[in-house]
Amino acid sequence: MFAPSLAGSTLNIVIVFDLDGCLIDSEKLIRQSYRDAGADAPGDFLTLGHHEWIVHADREAIHRRKNAAYLRRLATGPLALLPPWRVAEMLNEAGHVVALLTNAPEGVIRVLAEHAPSWPFMTTCAAVSPAGKTAWLACRGKTGVYVDDQEYVKMPGGWRFVHYKGQDASELYQQITCP
Repeated sequence: MFAPSLAGSTLNIVIVFDLDGCLIDSEKLIRQSYRDAGADAPGDFLTLGHHEWIVHADREAIHRRKNAAYLRRLATGPLALLPPWRVAEMLNEAGHVVALLTNAPEGVIRVLAEHAPSWPFMTTCAAVSPAGKTAWLACRGKTGVYVDDQEYVKMPGGWRFVHYKGQDASELYQQITCP
């Protein structure tokens, strides 16, 4: 399931996907997990970034409880896969390097791998902040494409951002492979 660094790869394009809101429809799952942890997320919580919106002295404890609830809910409920998952499969089948970077908690990769119908990712990393994603991309020493439903990650030189906004799989595949 896990692969070495993408540096030095001879495959076509390196494509990196975000998880929540891009590969899986998880807004309701995250909102329910925050409720389980004792916090009511505002309507726009996904656009606010990470968990800084929590105005409570126990913000970090609430966030840890949310992460535990998220992993439980992810493991027990059906995965709501979005079209980019199929695109990741298609890109992998075409010989491209496909990776997954997520700010979701540690353990999410294991849960996903156990419940997903396929696993098109050569490399995966969880608990990676937007700044950490920028650094991860920059360290690869390659150009590539980063796909996300949010625009938090700053693209390092040579990397191109593709914004997932609900496109179907064929349209998104074209946006990724034909700049």
